[in-house]
Amino acid sequence: MRLQVCILTPDCVFQREEIDELILPTSTGQIGILRNHASLITALDVGLIISRNQSNWKTIALIGGFALVQKNQVTILVNEAVTASSVEEEEVTKTLEEANNRLSQVTEEKRKVEAVFAYKRARVRYQIIQWKKSNTIKYLKISIMSRYRGARLRVIRRLGRLPALTKKIPKRNTRPGQHGANRKKPTQFSYRLIEKQKLRFYYGISEKQLVRYIKIVQIAKGPTGQILLQKLERRLDNVVYRLGWAPTLPAARQLVTHGHILVNQKSVNIPRYTCSPHEVIRIRNKDKIRNLIETYSQNHIRKLPSHLSIRSEEMTATISNRESDRSEIPLTLNELLVVEYYSNRLSIQNLPKYKITFMYIICLEFFYHPS
Repeated sequence: MRLQVCILTPDCVFQREEIDELILPTSTGQIGILRNHASLITALDVGLIISRNQSNWKTIALIGGFALVQKNQVTILVNEAVTASSVEEEEVTKTLEEANNRLSQVTEEKRKVEAVFAYKRARVRYQIIQWKKSNTIKYLKISIMSRYRGARLRVIRRLGRLPALTKKIPKRNTRPGQHGANRKKPTQFSYRLIEKQKLRFYYGISEKQLVRYIKIVQIAKGPTGQILLQKLERRLDNVVYRLGWAPTLPAARQLVTHGHILVNQKSVNIPRYTCSPHEVIRIRNKDKIRNLIETYSQNHIRKLPSHLSIRSEEMTATISNRESDRSEIPLTLNELLVVEYYSNRLSIQNLPKYKITFMYIICLEFFYHPS
């Protein structure tokens, strides 16, 4: 079942359609909505609603409001909604320049708030025009890639040592950010969230991929946390890293995606590929790549896990029937907290209807009577 989206303005039903994916500009940042998303209600900021129908992306500019998500139905209440076809580029550009000049000249606090809102309103109209011209999601610099491309040392400072992510050691032990040095009392939720983030960044997987692994291991028999780690250890990019053919897991992912790794004499360029027992992994016959990997392997000797066997002369490896042992994984992690985190998150998707209805009434009351 696809997402059913309904956009309401004070005048009319602005739009009603079925889509595959939705990105909302909330007051705390962008949030993505997919099928079977947990029920929520959130305030919307001035920005662009981005929707995907199969492979087609389109946008709508909105001026504040609220969004309600419930059982694949998204109801959006906005003060104003604008499409690219309803605005002119010359008028929008002129309005944006005027709003920018006004913002730079205003000093009084009350008028500055009004100037900021006017600038945001003009900017979002300008963005939707640029979107129409470029017709690509890259213009808005939205990170829709599953791979993390940010600063790795910031992650290390927040989550702790992750040897597969980077070999660098941070000079400061405080949390990143302006207020990182301030002590913050941890909560039970923060403990579980940190453990989940450790697992994500160590193996370089997205939230969606991790949820998929969780749903698979919940059906399997045995300790859920241990089976989850065993599944992740058999990913092809992780196997290449554990064999010592790459300094970090991102480097191992690059070897896989560039087609330098063969599985049973066939090229596999999918990092998430799950290696099966008795499969033979080797490096493609290219002298430059082989010399690079051989040089690194000689200078950095890594302890080989029990489920892998390697022949260094031929630069090939074989997957055995054994599963990886928890003690062989060089990651300080309490996997039970990860299971508990998702057990709670996945169980609240079916929120009682009366709670959603009550929040919806409050949302409407605030929307039409803000004072």
